[in-house]
Amino acid sequence: MPLMPPAANPLLARLSALDASGQRGFEGLVRDALAEVTGQRFYLAGPGRQGGVDALSPGNVACIGMEAKRYQSSTHLPLDALKAKVADAASSYPGLDVWILATPRELPLQDAEPLRVYGAALGVKVVILDSCKGPRGLDGVSVLLAAAPLTCDAWFAGEAAVLAAIAAVRAASEFLVAEAQLRDRLLGADLGWDAARRAMAAWLRESMAEQARSRARLDTFAELLAPATRLMDRPVDGLLDGVLSAPGVPRAVLGPEGHGKTWAVLKWWNERAGADGTGLPLTVFIPARDVSGDDLEALVAAALASRTGVGDEAHWRRRLARWRRGGTATLFVVLDGLNQVRAPVRWADLVRPFVSDGWVGRASVVFTARPTEWRRLNGLADLSPAPLPHEIGPYTDEQVDDLLRAAGLDRQALDPRLPALMKVPRLFALAAARARDPIRITELTPEALALEEYRHRLRLHGAERLPLGEEGFRNLVTRLGQRFRGSVAEARDQVITRRELVQEISLESGEERGPGLDAMVSELASGRWLVEWGENRFALDTRAVPLALGLALVDEARRDPRPPEAFLAEFLDVFRGSDLGAKVIRAACAVALLDGEANEGMRRQLLLEWVTAQGFTDEHFQTFWRLACLAPAIVADFAESVWRQRRWGQDLDEILTKGLAHAAKHDVVGRDAVVARLERWLGTWWPDHLEGRILGRASDIPGGEGRRTEVLARAAEWAREVEPRLVRPPALNGMPSEDGWAWVARRALVTLSYLPRAPAVAALRAWAAAGAILGWPSFTEAAAWALRWNSLDAGAAADAVLAAAREFLEVDHPLATRAARSLLHALATPEAAYLLAHSEAENTKDRCEPDRASFWGLKRLDDACSADEEADGVVAATVHAAWDEDRLREVLSSLSVRHAAELLALLARWAPARVPEAIDALLRRAATLDHYWPDCA
Repeated sequence: MPLMPPAANPLLARLSALDASGQRGFEGLVRDALAEVTGQRFYLAGPGRQGGVDALSPGNVACIGMEAKRYQSSTHLPLDALKAKVADAASSYPGLDVWILATPRELPLQDAEPLRVYGAALGVKVVILDSCKGPRGLDGVSVLLAAAPLTCDAWFAGEAAVLAAIAAVRAASEFLVAEAQLRDRLLGADLGWDAARRAMAAWLRESMAEQARSRARLDTFAELLAPATRLMDRPVDGLLDGVLSAPGVPRAVLGPEGHGKTWAVLKWWNERAGADGTGLPLTVFIPARDVSGDDLEALVAAALASRTGVGDEAHWRRRLARWRRGGTATLFVVLDGLNQVRAPVRWADLVRPFVSDGWVGRASVVFTARPTEWRRLNGLADLSPAPLPHEIGPYTDEQVDDLLRAAGLDRQALDPRLPALMKVPRLFALAAARARDPIRITELTPEALALEEYRHRLRLHGAERLPLGEEGFRNLVTRLGQRFRGSVAEARDQVITRRELVQEISLESGEERGPGLDAMVSELASGRWLVEWGENRFALDTRAVPLALGLALVDEARRDPRPPEAFLAEFLDVFRGSDLGAKVIRAACAVALLDGEANEGMRRQLLLEWVTAQGFTDEHFQTFWRLACLAPAIVADFAESVWRQRRWGQDLDEILTKGLAHAAKHDVVGRDAVVARLERWLGTWWPDHLEGRILGRASDIPGGEGRRTEVLARAAEWAREVEPRLVRPPALNGMPSEDGWAWVARRALVTLSYLPRAPAVAALRAWAAAGAILGWPSFTEAAAWALRWNSLDAGAAADAVLAAAREFLEVDHPLATRAARSLLHALATPEAAYLLAHSEAENTKDRCEPDRASFWGLKRLDDACSADEEADGVVAATVHAAWDEDRLREVLSSLSVRHAAELLALLARWAPARVPEAIDALLRRAATLDHYWPDCA
């Protein structure tokens, strides 16, 4: 429907015909339309002095005053008279947010704009609804009425022409935009306290929805509303509920760094504010580092301007001044982190107007601060009323357990020292972040967490507040550790003064003066590194001593030219025999494994000192295997060197074995690295197969050159004829001599027995292949125990071993068949026995392979035949020829008593004529048999 020209517009004509005032006049119509559009109730002013308004809505969103002037087009509207109306309204109603002028005639631009400016100067928004024609004839009054259909239907029932004119406005393409603009002008955040309250609440919740946003907006990591965040009740409700019951009394939430002061306040606010923020006063969160001067109202105005996106600071200062002078507007101001200011602030002077002057009873202020900072400020005792402090403590054990479950963390997977540290909310959050990455959670130690917390602070506060970067911080703590050790060695006082501490920080940072130096002292004192030891005096926190000394040890070792053993003996001498000594070495190991510049010799010596220390307890072991997750190659190298030397006994063997096993069981990276190392260890072979099987020197046994020739020939044959035909050849590791590798293989099989076998089948394939090359599978009993006593994955392991055996058998080569049979003998399941019985190893040709002259070859030959099967004559003759006097003496010298007796039984079946010679050789060696390794086979 086309819009009508102004002269023919029945709506404007009808408005001009209404009475000027009264319930049924122009005032009443505009009152009803505004009520429908805003959702607020408007009250018409009665006769007499009206205070510059014809109707007023105290409003739950905005306080709106309306002046309705049904002027004729010929009536003069003096600008000064209109300004007087605005001034009268502003003074009569201190809480007034908007003043509306409604008229069915046009107000000239040269009057309208000065009137708006005048109102803004008084802190009142002026909205003009006149008949000024915009594009297509949409004017303020027409849009107001078109946006209030219920009002128009009631007022103009039966007046078809008027309703048609209103319908034409509503049907115009620009109407929806015009209507939205009208509502924003009437109810926008720039209009009133409640609208601002809602806008500020929405801004605060947006800030808490994401870590990066909270860091940018709130100057802290406070992602309370992020999906992955788990919140725990903190004991602040009683204190903060007074914001509503006793708003004039300031409050302070205190707590050490990382204890969740800010989170506790914001959690309370989020729960009490309601979905739209109307459950609490207008809330303004101000990071203390944004505070300067002593005008809190100016800070609040600046925050309102930047966060609502409406007006500027001057606009909101005028609005705040109006709210302060009268009305019911209330404020809730949070001043967060008093220790983080850029320059000194007179906090009492800053907040005094809000607690004892113009805002008294309608404004609440809450501080968050560290206890040390609060004591330095004397608790703002000169403020009246004095602030009510409440110190927030760490999580309880029950809360830690609840949070661990909620985060999907298994307490058993954590270093046993961590749960106590995780009572600190920030440390819990840093540790729980590892839960999202199972590869990293087992690597987390208290030492790593301590350094990670400083990295967190560095990300939070930046270089402006913390002049030391991560490396500088480590250097500082290192020097504190060196200072501590020197004071212990010389029996001196272990206290450092504030001046000395500032000098140390200055030396490291290069800054001679500035707030950053004092801020760094505060960070150290609040971050579990230093404790106050009187006024301006500090000492190393006992919890930080091991790490500080560990850093100092690694730093000095890097520069010390002496052998690692000599250096460590001197450095640790003052701590010998104490629990602290083991703790220092533990921390130093953690640092050294993370430090790319620490040399291999020092790492190895540190690990040896640690795991052989008197104070190495189960708690230390829990840290040890986690470090094996962190640096599996380094720990495996250490274990290899220890096992090859065999100097430190069974206890150390067990520590290393179980440490590597734990790393492989609990950590994906650790598992892959350990299994790869097991494959290398079990795939190791050397030319003389007697080395590692007897206690004496194999070189003393005749036939050494022949043995080496045979083994090397088998190795070359494997590489030439077997390896190319395997999909994934075992990783074999040829060595020039045994040199301790046999015992490494033994420990590797023990390590394997603690792990799921299926993922480690590559190590078993390597063991079988190396045995085929050597001519004897090493430690068959250990391998059999590992496969047969398997409570972790017996079914999957059996399938994997059978698949490996089948692959070897498919190669159809005697060496590969020998490897397959070693696997099948060790597995000993019905399926393995079936494969064994039907393998090519049963045929006569295979029985005559070169290993017929070895104990194990003869044993495999015998195993392949049933007990009642008559020995094949050709095979028997070959065995008889192979076992001459020299061969009997050589083999019997390397066998245990049990295996020597078993060899006699085998010869009785396959070469009975050799039995007397064997007994004679056995008697000649009887004096030395008790020196043989009872489990060498």
